[in-house]
Amino acid sequence: MTTELKDRVRCWFECLRLAHRSTDTEVIRNLQMNHYADWGDYRNMAFTPWWKAHKHLFQEAPRSRRLKVGDEVLANEFVISIPFVFTPTSVGKMVREMYGREFESRVSVTSKQKRQFEGRYDLTGELRIVRMRYYLIYLSEVYFPFVEPPNQLLTHKLIRRAEDVFSKHQTKIQATEDRKIETAARRKKTNRAALPKDSLKIPFVSNEDDLAARSKMVRNYNQRCKNLLLNVSRGEFPGRF
Repeated sequence: MTTELKDRVRCWFECLRLAHRSTDTEVIRNLQMNHYADWGDYRNMAFTPWWKAHKHLFQEAPRSRRLKVGDEVLANEFVISIPFVFTPTSVGKMVREMYGREFESRVSVTSKQKRQFEGRYDLTGELRIVRMRYYLIYLSEVYFPFVEPPNQLLTHKLIRRAEDVFSKHQTKIQATEDRKIETAARRKKTNRAALPKDSLKIPFVSNEDDLAARSKMVRNYNQRCKNLLLNVSRGEFPGRF
């Protein structure tokens, strides 16, 4: 299990818990359909102990990748190094034979290993962790208190609330991103300036946005948060939102 998968499932976990605050009748009805029977007492557990007990429920979409110098090799990957002296036909034959032997050696696994990879819950759709954290903040501190009935604020008041919320979180968000970049730089043994930032523009804090832009952003966040709640209540995350 990679750290990235854990972080993505954490977003799913937090969004699902937030969904139980919803007053939307469709969300409430969906949550009563028991899509999350295997998740245990997730409403009353912190994420870390819950993850230790339930991480076997999740799986990562398998994908191949071309390694670069400094990339980390994962335990569940088949990795070989081939010099540029063989023809493509020869390489294909070598890879097929070596991969076949390794695959056969891994077919017989212990019951514990089977449990580890019995993932029944897949993340669907595009999920950028940084962006999703912004939506979770908005859900918790803007959407539920001031968007869902009966506490619906006018747009200009929602803008002011969102500005206050994200200004409060700005320092913490930036510090978290800086720590992630530093950790990645140490792992790859490279300068942090050479690493691409996964961070996105923090919403509602830029002085460059005018009132029309902020109004559009509020409407966008409201609709996307509503869609997220519907998706997660149906057992899907993040889905199309």
